[in-house]
Amino acid sequence: MSSTHKTMKDINSVDDPLFEYFGTGSIIFNSNIKYCAEFKIRMLMNGTIIGDLQFTVRELFTHSWSEHFILVGKINENNLTLIASGCHFTKTHEDSSTNIIDSTIKVRKVFVSPERNLLVPKGKLSFGVGVVNVSETFQVIVDTPMGKLQIAHFKDIFKKFENLLRNFETPIITSVLEMETVPNGSTKTKDIIDKFKDIVENFLKITSFAQLNNHEAVYFHIYEKDQNEQRHLLISELSSPSVTTTLTPQLTNVAHSSYFINSAWNSFSKKGYSKELEKNYGFNSALYWLIESAVNNFFEPKFIDACTCLETLMDRLHSKNHTEFILDENTFNDLRVELKNRASKWLNFRKVDPVDRKSIYENLSIIQRRSFKDKANLLTKHLNINISDLDTKFDDIVKIRNEITHTGLPSILDFNNQWRTYQDFMSILVRMFLAIIDYDFDYFDPWQGKWIKFKEMCINSQNQKETKK
Repeated sequence: MSSTHKTMKDINSVDDPLFEYFGTGSIIFNSNIKYCAEFKIRMLMNGTIIGDLQFTVRELFTHSWSEHFILVGKINENNLTLIASGCHFTKTHEDSSTNIIDSTIKVRKVFVSPERNLLVPKGKLSFGVGVVNVSETFQVIVDTPMGKLQIAHFKDIFKKFENLLRNFETPIITSVLEMETVPNGSTKTKDIIDKFKDIVENFLKITSFAQLNNHEAVYFHIYEKDQNEQRHLLISELSSPSVTTTLTPQLTNVAHSSYFINSAWNSFSKKGYSKELEKNYGFNSALYWLIESAVNNFFEPKFIDACTCLETLMDRLHSKNHTEFILDENTFNDLRVELKNRASKWLNFRKVDPVDRKSIYENLSIIQRRSFKDKANLLTKHLNINISDLDTKFDDIVKIRNEITHTGLPSILDFNNQWRTYQDFMSILVRMFLAIIDYDFDYFDPWQGKWIKFKEMCINSQNQKETKK
């Protein structure tokens, strides 16, 4: 038995393995009890990692079949170490006459040759990263601190799995991120991989934003090239995806994808990637909710997810700039004392119950906080975006949000208007994200059904004049 890497010619079903590893090793439970086993571990086209185990139990098997375990072994072909974690049985069959158990398992993560993390590679490194949910793109190649990173698609993947990609909420490994880099001869493999993973994580935020879908890396293959440019596997990591997928609107198309992703990536890079933008705007969390809104199939959660996205952007900005409150603390404390004194006289005159009076006094601090509408308008002003071409106002968004949160449902009689409000709302959110990363190219607004030159149409002219100066 040997490890096999499949090509698309071999794959016609989501259940076909993209690659698989055969070997022998031990399954180890939390109690540290071990059982020797032969294994076959494979990753399917949807990113799921499954396996077959055969092992012998010479004593009473006392573990629960639902108990998690790890698998540690050697791959037959190359004697590389394989560690599979988060394993659990999905099916078992025991032959009582031989005490041999045949079983199938699901696996959360797989590491191949992890001990090589401590090595210092000398030759050129080649990276291959399998990613789920990436729709078709055209010649996307971006510059990174480690070299050029490009998106490659499996040949005919979108034809072979067209129905699955369009109609079923299952992830598919459609694409591979590829890059080569020359190590400096002193940095350990782990440090190189960690730096590369950080680049990939940030890059997938831009591609996820471009296609408004959850893009997730499910495997990393790192190869070292010899003097003859032959690749030798250095290390591999596999991870089952945590996301689903669905057909979503996009801010670009196949022909335009290279322009959009390159422009967004270059601007994003200059802004310090997501770490800096997370600190200033809650970028990562807000992007998560934007995409959740796009992929959700039901109106109510779509709208609430969009509201959560906006609230994340607003709260982080106002907290960082200390603008979440209307007045400074000392001024408001003076105002609260004044209001409480005047309210006390009026409430006593009206013979309001003491418990209710206390509740009113305690709620006086609420007026210090800015309203949703106020915070949203301040964020829009801060980002200098123009939304005057859209009919929706922030009051409209608040009204629908309150209907959903207070009753669980929006008004059925007014659904067309509510859907129009949601479409404008998503257009506003996308403009906010584009402004945050300082995007300077055109994009497609799927909710308005048109291409837009972002800085010409969506950034207020006053800011453009200041920029020219």
